[in-house]
Amino acid sequence: MLTFERGMRDLGEQFYGNSGMNKIEQIQNYIHAHIRFPEKLTLKYLSNEFDVSAQPKSRPLNHTIMKPVLKNLVPYFLCLITLLLIIFYYHIDKHLNGAIFIFLTLLIPIGIILILIYFIKGVVVIITTRSAISLKFSIATLLCLASLCYVFLSPYQLSSERLESEVVIRACYEGTQNQATLKFRSDKSFELHWTGVFFYDAWYIGTWKQIGNVLYLKYDTQKSQRLGETLMLKDGYLHNIDQLSNEKKIPMFYLGYCKHEN
Repeated sequence: MLTFERGMRDLGEQFYGNSGMNKIEQIQNYIHAHIRFPEKLTLKYLSNEFDVSAQPKSRPLNHTIMKPVLKNLVPYFLCLITLLLIIFYYHIDKHLNGAIFIFLTLLIPIGIILILIYFIKGVVVIITTRSAISLKFSIATLLCLASLCYVFLSPYQLSSERLESEVVIRACYEGTQNQATLKFRSDKSFELHWTGVFFYDAWYIGTWKQIGNVLYLKYDTQKSQRLGETLMLKDGYLHNIDQLSNEKKIPMFYLGYCKHEN
C-alpha cells in the first residue's frame, strides 16, 4: 500500500523518467478534480497504465434504524399486555400475593391510561395530517379504541375463570363493609373469595364432598373460621354446623348469585 502522492511520483520516475512527470501530474490533477477517494489507495501497474482502486471504509451499523420500528409496535404490545392481564386477573388474584401481585395489579390501570393517551394522540395526528397518514398508524389507533371499548363498554368480558371446572353450588355473603363468594366446582374443589374495605382480599381454597345435604370441606389454605369445615344446605342457605347453636337468625351465606342488596 502506497499513499497516492508518493506512489504516483515513484512509479512515474521509474517507468517514464523525468519526462513522464508531466503525464503523472496530469493524471493526478484529473483524479483530484473528478474522483473522490480515501487517503490510502492500492496502486497497480498493468500494461503501462495505472489501475487505481480505492479501499472503501467499512461503515458501522446504524442501530437507530430499529427505533422507528419498535416505536410503531408499542401500541400493539401495550394493548396485548393490558388485555391479557385483565383476562387472567382471576388467576393472578387467586394464586399470587405480595409485591408481584401489587405490581401486576398496578400495570392494568397504567396500561389503560397509556392506551388512552396513544388513542388521543392518534386521533389528533389523523385529523391534522389526513393526507399523509399511514395505514399502520391508523390500525394502531383503531386497536387502542377497540381495547378501550372492551374494557369500559363491553357487556361480555373474557376471564381465565372459564379454564376452571363448572360451578355446581354457589353461595354469597353480603355485609355492610365486606362481601364473600363461595363456589363448589364439579372437580370437587371449592374457593371462598372474601373482599372488604381497605383493599382486604383473601382466598380460601380446598376440596369438598357431599353426603346428603351436608358439605364437608378440607382446606388447602388457612381455614376460614366464619365458614367452618361442615356446612348444611337448608332453606336456601348454608348453615355452619360447627357454630349452629351460635348462628344468627339469618345465616351468613345464601345460595345463588350475589343480589347486591347492601
